[in-house]
Amino acid sequence: MPPLPPTFFNLPDDVDSLAEGVQGAITGIPNFTVIHMLFADDLSVTSTDHNELQTMLNKLRVYAHKKSLTVNTKI
Repeated sequence: MPPLPPTFFNLPDDVDSLAEGVQGAITGIPNFTVIHMLFADDLSVTSTDHNELQTMLNKLRVYAHKKSLTVNTKI
């Protein structure tokens, strides 16, 4: 695996912009939703509404293109 580009390390600060106007996935805990999870070089976006999820994926595609990053959507 090649080294991560320096722009990758800005992702935690920038990823909150993906969630603007999105409710996220509703959990069993009152008043607690999950919009995204970051771990190492992985990002997971979540929502209970498919339109919100598509909105976040579209924003992620634009963000990744601007930063010359690629998004792997394969499991």
